[in-house]
Amino acid sequence: MASLPGRMFFWFTVATAVTGLFIFRHGGFGVPHVLSLLTLAVLAIGWFGDRRGTRGGFWRHVAVVSYLLALFFHFIPGFTETLIRLPLGRPWASGIEDPRLRQPIGAAFVVFLVAAVWQVLRVRALSRRRS
Repeated sequence: MASLPGRMFFWFTVATAVTGLFIFRHGGFGVPHVLSLLTLAVLAIGWFGDRRGTRGGFWRHVAVVSYLLALFFHFIPGFTETLIRLPLGRPWASGIEDPRLRQPIGAAFVVFLVAAVWQVLRVRALSRRRS
């Protein structure tokens, strides 16, 4: 989180998750609230990992994967809210519980897994070069 874009991502994601707790109104406490709380927890773990893993190692990997997981969490409501509204007049998904939403979210999860492995290998290689 040393770069300006990294700090912006962190703080805008915190703001989105916190404000989301007060915006979601689908019959009380539900899945969107859990996702917001999970996002905040993952960001806290990433922040802690950043503080502990300044020279690489396990905590640096934790930070990188945590921030990447927070990014993946953005795709869940992004796909959901988009696909229950578009295309206009005949949305792709009928609602937030539509099983068809598992396809794009699952694909995003696979991309997350590939990116997480790539990032861990990249951090490991950078750590070895510094040693």
